[in-house]
Amino acid sequence: MTGSGALWATGSSVPDIYIAPHNDDDALFGAYVCLRYKPKIITVLRSFVEAGWNPPVTHETRELESAAAAKVLGCEHEQWRFPDNAPDWEEITGTLRKYKPRRVWAPLPEDGGHPHHNAIGSIAGVLWPQTAYYSTYTHAHGKTTAGWQVIPRKGWEERKREAMACYVSQATHPQCAVAFSEWAIDEYLS
Repeated sequence: MTGSGALWATGSSVPDIYIAPHNDDDALFGAYVCLRYKPKIITVLRSFVEAGWNPPVTHETRELESAAAAKVLGCEHEQWRFPDNAPDWEEITGTLRKYKPRRVWAPLPEDGGHPHHNAIGSIAGVLWPQTAYYSTYTHAHGKTTAGWQVIPRKGWEERKREAMACYVSQATHPQCAVAFSEWAIDEYLS
């Protein structure tokens, strides 16, 4: 289901949610969580920044990639329309507040981390004390290994690689390729 979170979430009670600020955060940082728990993946921000990249990447492309990756991971996916070039954090907070999840996974807020990751992780922590945090990256140090390492079950590494392969626009783009080609496929929770 695609739509503005503000229009869609009207007191929704879902067992588990995985909050991804951007398209690809699920496959890169939470594939093992998704494979184990099958949470609803909520991608909060719509990709408009990448349209200004060289070469440009449209939000339509990224959203199709997310839908394909969610299918590989066996999860329902919800794409919201909040623009990544001007997020309305107050409205995002209000929309997330309407959810009554049993379990939540959100990005770990960390020094030097992506501002969108930090904001969404902080919002989730305030809204839901049961939030578990997944490690992402910092601008200075690359991929983060904070917390405890998730041990993948048999076949999960292959499924993670398959989900990551859905993000062709990112894996082949000079600004993102390192995350897909050089970073280890391990994952960390705290």
